[in-house]
Parts: sequence; structure tokens; C-alpha cells
Amino acid sequence: MDLFVTEPVQQALLGKRNAQRSVLDLVLAYERGEWAEIARLAEAIGLEGPDITNPYRDAVSWANDVFAAAS
Repeated sequence: MDLFVTEPVQQALLGKRNAQRSVLDLVLAYERGEWAEIARLAEAIGLEGPDITNPYRDAVSWANDVFAAAS
């Protein structure tokens, strides 16, 4: 399955510092349960609690649906 992403997302995935990389770093910290890092990263981009948890849960659900449909 091919997944096309925008140039900024591609650059973030390759490690370039940009707004998308800041969000990716936050997600990775969330997945690792690094709560102090989550707080620091979230504050840096203007997010808090539910602003992180709800979209993350929605994204995981969406990804599960996409992969289930592709199987």
C-alpha cells in the first residue's frame, strides 16, 4: 500500500525540524509514556490534556480502520 504525504510531513518523518516534526515528537513521547516530555512539547505548541488524548485516540482508530480495509 502506498501512502502519499505532503512535503512537510515527509521532511518531519526524515527528522527535519518543522511544525509537523514537533507534533510527531509529541506523539512519540505520548506513545512512550514520557509525561514530562509530553508536557514540555505540548506547551511549546500550545496544547494540553484533551487536546492531545482525543486526537491521538481518533488517529489510532482511523489507522486501524484503514489497515483493516486494506487487508
